[in-house]
Amino acid sequence: MLRVFMIFQLIFIGVIACQAPHAIEPEIAQQDLQKAWKANQHTVWEINWPTAPIGGVIVVEYWQFDNQYRFEILESTSTRLVGETLISNGNSICRYNRFELFELDEISLVETTSSQLSPVTDLFSMIDRLLHYSTSLSAQQQVTSTLEGASKKIELLLADQTRLIFWLDVKTKLPLRIELITARENILLKAQSNKPLIRPPQGLFSRPIIH
Repeated sequence: MLRVFMIFQLIFIGVIACQAPHAIEPEIAQQDLQKAWKANQHTVWEINWPTAPIGGVIVVEYWQFDNQYRFEILESTSTRLVGETLISNGNSICRYNRFELFELDEISLVETTSSQLSPVTDLFSMIDRLLHYSTSLSAQQQVTSTLEGASKKIELLLADQTRLIFWLDVKTKLPLRIELITARENILLKAQSNKPLIRPPQGLFSRPIIH
């Protein structure tokens, strides 16, 4: 009996309150997710995309501020991707590997019109398209509170039967977890850390200078 009581106690401690899922207006839900996805933020994403050309988990540090962004790959099963960095200041785009930056000359910096840092930007673009150009058939919302804080789960069912699920931090309204489920694959993004980006450090979105 004591063991059963302790198990129930742990469950109670782990989940303080769990609201039942309820239907919400799909258009409003989609707009809320668009804002959360493009909010000014500094997030470290752990990406699990099994069917991507480069399999395994990728960890990428991501900064977004208005029309500026920065991606920096921290971990990957492909060693050549580790350190790859893509920066846009809203006007120009630059790509380089931060581990090679001070070993090579300025040729290691690539000014480009492409915003590609595969497979990371492929996935981000996919989520962009789903949020902005897909029609939602239905949406539901659920709020769960734990000792670590409250999160809002919003699930969209899209016209092609794709399910796009966001878990948002109730306080910051930033994504904590994203799941994309199609007939062929299941993609998961988990935020190892995230916080609003209010004042970007100087030079964060600038092309690095090589001396």
